[in-house]
Amino acid sequence: MVKGQESRRKVKLRDVTLGSGRPALILPLVPRDREELRDMAQEAAAHRPDLFEWRADYFEAVEDREEVAEALRILRAAIGNGALLVTPRHAKENGVREISPEQKEAFFRWVAESRLADMVDVELRYGGAYIGRIRRLCQENGTALMVSYHDLEKTPGEEEIREKMREEEAAGADVCKVSFLAQGYGDIWRLGRAVRNAKREEIAVPVVSISAGPLGTLSRIGAEAFGSDGTFVSVGRTHQIHIDDLRILRSDLGLEEEKEV
Repeated sequence: MVKGQESRRKVKLRDVTLGSGRPALILPLVPRDREELRDMAQEAAAHRPDLFEWRADYFEAVEDREEVAEALRILRAAIGNGALLVTPRHAKENGVREISPEQKEAFFRWVAESRLADMVDVELRYGGAYIGRIRRLCQENGTALMVSYHDLEKTPGEEEIREKMREEEAAGADVCKVSFLAQGYGDIWRLGRAVRNAKREEIAVPVVSISAGPLGTLSRIGAEAFGSDGTFVSVGRTHQIHIDDLRILRSDLGLEEEKEV
Protein backbone atom coordinates (compact mmCIF):
# COMPACT_ATOMS: atom_id res chain seq x y z
CA MET A 1 0.00 0.00 0.00
CA VAL A 2 1.29 3.45 -0.94
CA LYS A 3 1.31 5.93 1.93
CA GLY A 4 0.77 9.63 1.33
CA GLN A 5 1.93 12.72 3.15
CA GLU A 6 1.15 12.71 6.86
CA SER A 7 -0.11 15.77 8.70
CA ARG A 8 1.89 17.03 11.64
CA ARG A 9 -1.27 17.17 13.74
CA LYS A 10 -3.64 14.26 13.32
CA VAL A 11 -7.35 14.18 14.16
CA LYS A 12 -8.90 10.98 15.50
CA LEU A 13 -12.62 10.50 14.93
CA ARG A 14 -13.57 7.21 16.58
CA ASP A 15 -11.71 4.56 14.55
CA VAL A 16 -10.60 6.96 11.81
CA THR A 17 -7.46 9.08 11.91
CA LEU A 18 -7.31 12.03 9.51
CA GLY A 19 -3.79 13.01 8.56
CA SER A 20 -2.37 9.47 8.69
CA GLY A 21 -1.21 9.43 5.07
CA ARG A 22 -4.19 7.42 3.86
CA PRO A 23 -7.17 9.46 2.61
CA ALA A 24 -10.42 8.77 4.42
CA LEU A 25 -13.34 7.73 2.23
CA ILE A 26 -16.10 10.22 3.03
CA LEU A 27 -19.66 9.34 2.03
CA PRO A 28 -22.29 12.13 1.96
CA LEU A 29 -25.91 11.47 2.90
CA VAL A 30 -28.45 13.87 1.36
CA PRO A 31 -31.88 13.03 2.86
CA ARG A 32 -34.90 15.34 2.79
CA ASP A 33 -36.54 13.77 5.84
CA ARG A 34 -36.09 11.20 8.59
CA GLU A 35 -37.36 8.29 6.51
CA GLU A 36 -34.87 8.98 3.71
CA LEU A 37 -32.15 9.50 6.30
CA ARG A 38 -32.74 6.07 7.81
CA ASP A 39 -32.73 4.37 4.40
CA MET A 40 -29.63 6.20 3.16
CA ALA A 41 -27.69 5.66 6.38
CA GLN A 42 -28.41 1.95 6.44
CA GLU A 43 -27.44 1.60 2.77
CA ALA A 44 -24.23 3.56 3.30
CA ALA A 45 -23.31 1.67 6.47
CA ALA A 46 -23.25 -1.59 4.50
CA HIS A 47 -20.34 -0.20 2.46
CA ARG A 48 -18.32 0.84 5.54
CA PRO A 49 -16.93 4.24 4.55
CA ASP A 50 -14.38 5.81 6.85
CA LEU A 51 -16.52 8.87 7.49
CA PHE A 52 -20.23 9.53 6.99
CA GLU A 53 -21.26 13.10 6.15
CA TRP A 54 -24.81 14.25 6.86
CA ARG A 55 -25.48 17.12 4.45
CA ALA A 56 -28.07 18.77 6.67
CA ASP A 57 -28.84 21.55 4.16
CA TYR A 58 -30.88 18.95 2.24
CA PHE A 59 -32.96 18.22 5.35
CA GLU A 60 -36.31 20.01 5.18
CA ALA A 61 -36.67 20.27 8.98
CA VAL A 62 -33.15 21.58 9.60
CA GLU A 63 -34.56 24.46 11.69
CA ASP A 64 -36.61 22.18 13.97
CA ARG A 65 -34.63 21.19 17.08
CA GLU A 66 -36.63 18.04 17.82
CA GLU A 67 -36.43 16.85 14.20
CA VAL A 68 -32.68 17.41 14.16
CA ALA A 69 -32.28 15.56 17.46
CA GLU A 70 -34.26 12.60 16.18
CA ALA A 71 -32.32 12.61 12.90
CA LEU A 72 -29.05 12.40 14.83
CA ARG A 73 -30.36 9.49 16.89
CA ILE A 74 -31.45 7.69 13.72
CA LEU A 75 -28.05 8.28 12.16
CA ARG A 76 -26.13 7.02 15.15
CA ALA A 77 -28.29 3.90 15.39
CA ALA A 78 -27.74 3.16 11.68
CA ILE A 79 -23.98 3.75 11.51
CA GLY A 80 -23.04 2.37 14.92
CA ASN A 81 -19.54 3.48 15.84
CA GLY A 82 -18.92 5.06 12.43
CA ALA A 83 -17.39 8.53 12.39
CA LEU A 84 -19.90 11.26 11.57
CA LEU A 85 -19.39 14.69 10.01
CA VAL A 86 -22.37 17.08 9.96
CA THR A 87 -22.48 19.80 7.30
CA PRO A 88 -25.16 22.47 6.76
CA ARG A 89 -23.64 23.80 3.52
CA HIS A 90 -24.10 27.46 2.56
CA ALA A 91 -26.26 28.01 -0.53
CA LYS A 92 -23.47 29.93 -2.27
CA GLU A 93 -21.00 27.09 -1.71
CA ASN A 94 -22.97 24.31 -3.36
CA GLY A 95 -25.60 24.05 -0.63
CA VAL A 96 -29.27 23.55 -1.46
CA ARG A 97 -30.95 25.61 1.25
CA GLU A 98 -30.38 29.13 2.56
CA ILE A 99 -30.00 28.98 6.35
CA SER A 100 -29.52 32.21 8.28
CA PRO A 101 -26.28 32.60 10.25
CA GLU A 102 -28.29 32.71 13.47
CA GLN A 103 -30.21 29.55 12.65
CA LYS A 104 -27.04 27.79 11.56
CA GLU A 105 -25.35 28.68 14.85
CA ALA A 106 -28.34 27.24 16.72
CA PHE A 107 -28.09 24.10 14.57
CA PHE A 108 -24.41 23.70 15.44
CA ARG A 109 -25.30 24.02 19.13
CA TRP A 110 -27.91 21.26 18.87
CA VAL A 111 -25.46 18.98 17.06
CA ALA A 112 -22.53 19.61 19.41
CA GLU A 113 -24.61 19.24 22.56
CA SER A 114 -26.07 15.95 21.32
CA ARG A 115 -22.53 14.49 21.32
CA LEU A 116 -23.65 12.14 18.55
CA ALA A 117 -21.53 13.74 15.80
CA ASP A 118 -17.74 13.70 15.68
CA MET A 119 -17.10 16.78 13.53
CA VAL A 120 -19.02 19.72 12.06
CA ASP A 121 -18.19 21.81 8.99
CA VAL A 122 -18.51 25.62 8.90
CA GLU A 123 -17.54 27.81 5.96
CA LEU A 124 -14.68 30.30 6.17
CA ARG A 125 -17.00 33.00 4.78
CA TYR A 126 -18.61 33.45 8.21
CA GLY A 127 -15.46 35.06 9.61
CA GLY A 128 -13.29 34.62 12.69
CA ALA A 129 -15.72 35.80 15.38
CA TYR A 130 -18.52 33.51 14.20
CA ILE A 131 -16.22 30.54 13.69
CA GLY A 132 -14.73 31.20 17.13
CA ARG A 133 -18.15 30.73 18.72
CA ILE A 134 -18.68 27.47 16.85
CA ARG A 135 -15.22 26.32 17.90
CA ARG A 136 -16.00 26.96 21.57
CA LEU A 137 -19.20 24.92 21.22
CA CYS A 138 -17.16 22.11 19.69
CA GLN A 139 -14.46 22.21 22.35
CA GLU A 140 -17.04 22.12 25.14
CA ASN A 141 -18.63 19.01 23.66
CA GLY A 142 -15.67 17.05 22.28
CA THR A 143 -16.51 17.72 18.63
CA ALA A 144 -13.88 18.42 15.96
CA LEU A 145 -14.22 21.44 13.67
CA MET A 146 -13.72 21.50 9.90
CA VAL A 147 -13.45 24.94 8.29
CA SER A 148 -14.11 24.93 4.55
CA TYR A 149 -13.86 27.12 1.47
CA HIS A 150 -15.35 26.43 -1.98
CA ASP A 151 -14.81 28.28 -5.26
CA LEU A 152 -17.33 27.00 -7.78
CA GLU A 153 -15.86 28.94 -10.71
CA LYS A 154 -12.09 28.43 -10.84
CA THR A 155 -8.84 27.27 -9.26
CA PRO A 156 -6.78 30.29 -8.19
CA GLY A 157 -3.01 30.59 -7.92
CA GLU A 158 -1.00 28.59 -5.41
CA GLU A 159 -0.50 31.47 -2.99
CA GLU A 160 -4.23 32.20 -2.82
CA ILE A 161 -4.96 28.54 -2.16
CA ARG A 162 -2.41 28.49 0.65
CA GLU A 163 -3.81 31.73 2.07
CA LYS A 164 -7.27 30.14 2.36
CA MET A 165 -5.80 27.24 4.33
CA ARG A 166 -3.86 29.62 6.58
CA GLU A 167 -7.07 31.53 7.28
CA GLU A 168 -8.91 28.30 8.10
CA GLU A 169 -6.25 27.09 10.49
CA ALA A 170 -6.00 30.53 12.13
CA ALA A 171 -9.79 30.49 12.63
CA GLY A 172 -9.43 27.31 14.69
CA ALA A 173 -9.87 24.49 12.20
CA ASP A 174 -9.00 21.00 13.36
CA VAL A 175 -9.31 20.07 9.68
CA CYS A 176 -9.07 22.41 6.69
CA LYS A 177 -11.09 21.85 3.53
CA VAL A 178 -10.61 23.59 0.18
CA SER A 179 -12.50 22.88 -3.04
CA PHE A 180 -11.91 24.56 -6.41
CA LEU A 181 -13.38 23.95 -9.86
CA ALA A 182 -10.84 22.40 -12.22
CA GLN A 183 -11.02 23.88 -15.71
CA GLY A 184 -7.88 22.08 -16.90
CA TYR A 185 -5.47 19.42 -15.69
CA GLY A 186 -3.05 22.15 -14.69
CA ASP A 187 -5.57 23.26 -12.06
CA ILE A 188 -5.46 19.83 -10.43
CA TRP A 189 -1.66 19.85 -10.38
CA ARG A 190 -1.57 23.40 -8.94
CA LEU A 191 -4.00 22.58 -6.14
CA GLY A 192 -2.07 19.43 -5.26
CA ARG A 193 1.23 21.28 -5.19
CA ALA A 194 -0.25 24.04 -3.02
CA VAL A 195 -1.63 21.57 -0.51
CA ARG A 196 1.50 19.42 -0.33
CA ASN A 197 3.77 22.43 0.10
CA ALA A 198 1.50 24.03 2.67
CA LYS A 199 1.36 20.85 4.75
CA ARG A 200 5.13 20.55 4.62
CA GLU A 201 5.88 24.20 5.41
CA GLU A 202 3.04 25.79 7.39
CA ILE A 203 -0.25 23.94 7.82
CA ALA A 204 -0.15 21.46 10.72
CA VAL A 205 -3.71 20.13 10.61
CA PRO A 206 -5.14 17.62 8.12
CA VAL A 207 -6.40 19.02 4.81
CA VAL A 208 -9.22 17.70 2.64
CA SER A 209 -8.78 19.16 -0.85
CA ILE A 210 -11.00 18.71 -3.89
CA SER A 211 -10.61 19.46 -7.56
CA ALA A 212 -14.27 19.76 -8.43
CA GLY A 213 -15.79 18.97 -11.81
CA PRO A 214 -15.28 16.09 -14.26
CA LEU A 215 -11.56 16.74 -14.69
CA GLY A 216 -11.05 16.43 -10.94
CA THR A 217 -11.84 12.72 -10.90
CA LEU A 218 -8.14 11.91 -11.06
CA SER A 219 -7.54 13.72 -7.76
CA ARG A 220 -10.38 11.79 -6.11
CA ILE A 221 -8.90 8.42 -7.04
CA GLY A 222 -5.37 9.13 -5.85
CA ALA A 223 -6.12 11.79 -3.27
CA GLU A 224 -2.89 11.23 -1.32
CA ALA A 225 -0.82 12.13 -4.39
CA PHE A 226 -2.43 15.56 -4.20
CA GLY A 227 -1.91 15.98 -0.45
CA SER A 228 -5.53 15.35 0.55
CA ASP A 229 -6.46 13.53 3.75
CA GLY A 230 -9.89 12.62 2.44
CA THR A 231 -11.85 11.92 -0.72
CA PHE A 232 -15.60 11.90 -1.29
CA VAL A 233 -17.45 8.82 -2.55
CA SER A 234 -21.04 7.70 -3.09
CA VAL A 235 -23.32 4.69 -3.18
CA GLY A 236 -24.95 5.97 -6.35
CA ARG A 237 -27.12 8.71 -4.84
CA THR A 238 -24.65 11.58 -5.35
CA HIS A 239 -22.25 12.49 -8.17
CA GLN A 240 -19.05 11.14 -6.60
CA ILE A 241 -17.38 7.86 -7.63
CA HIS A 242 -19.11 4.80 -6.19
CA ILE A 243 -17.22 3.66 -3.10
CA ASP A 244 -16.89 0.08 -4.37
CA ASP A 245 -15.49 1.22 -7.72
CA LEU A 246 -13.04 3.54 -6.01
CA ARG A 247 -11.75 0.76 -3.77
CA ILE A 248 -11.19 -1.47 -6.80
CA LEU A 249 -9.37 1.31 -8.66
CA ARG A 250 -7.19 2.12 -5.65
CA SER A 251 -6.38 -1.54 -5.14
CA ASP A 252 -5.45 -1.99 -8.82
CA LEU A 253 -3.18 1.05 -8.57
CA GLY A 254 -1.50 -0.31 -5.45
CA LEU A 255 -2.77 2.53 -3.28
CA GLU A 256 -4.47 0.26 -0.74
CA GLU A 257 -5.78 -3.23 -0.21
CA GLU A 258 -9.25 -3.81 -1.59
CA LYS A 259 -11.78 -3.76 1.23
CA GLU A 260 -14.46 -6.44 1.22
CA VAL A 261 -18.04 -5.31 1.93
